Amino acid sequence: MRGCRRDAHGDPAHAEGRRKLRAQGKSPEEIKRFMADALVKGLVQPTARPGVTYMLSTENIVPDGKGGTEHFPPSCDVSTLPI
Repeated sequence: MRGCRRDAHGDPAHAEGRRKLRAQGKSPEEIKRFMADALVKGLVQPTARPGVTYMLSTENIVPDGKGGTEHFPPSCDVSTLPI
């Protein structure tokens, strides 16, 4: 989610919250909506400075929502300051 990343200035619970939602079998779209709503309600704080979040491993495994697991591709996200 653009503008809300885990860093020294952002909400440290953000990444953990996303992990818990994935473990509950929530879809990426459900997680995106949930986190956007949490940001609007002030439950998570936006980052105070730009940053880059990356996960470059090709061995990432996450719950698939059906009781199994699936591979999650490498990713790189750039967080921007809220507008």
